[in-house]
Amino acid sequence: MTSAPRALCAAAMTCSALAAAGLLAPAPAPLRAAVTLVFCCWVPGVTFFAVLRAWQLARSPAATIAFSLSAVIALSQVSLALGVWRPAVCTGAFAAACCALLAMPVFVPRLAGARW
Repeated sequence: MTSAPRALCAAAMTCSALAAAGLLAPAPAPLRAAVTLVFCCWVPGVTFFAVLRAWQLARSPAATIAFSLSAVIALSQVSLALGVWRPAVCTGAFAAACCALLAMPVFVPRLAGARW
């Protein structure tokens, strides 16, 4: 894997970690809103395409935004249907899951090319 996908995954992982940490640490509301917006519109798509090793799609803004918004909507609908709708908690859990999935391409790039 070249350094460009690794840097993309590192940036997405950082955004994901900031979104999860925004729930635990007091931060100004505008900062939390900006980080959450970037997370919801970009990180789930990068995570999904990184897991699939579809680096061409991971670099495509249209593909990552479309998938990210679809994933956030699906997660929201499922949590509403199950009666566990808590936006902050669900966003934090989703951010932590994305962060964990992005750790492989960032910290072990030689394994990122293999199916895992």
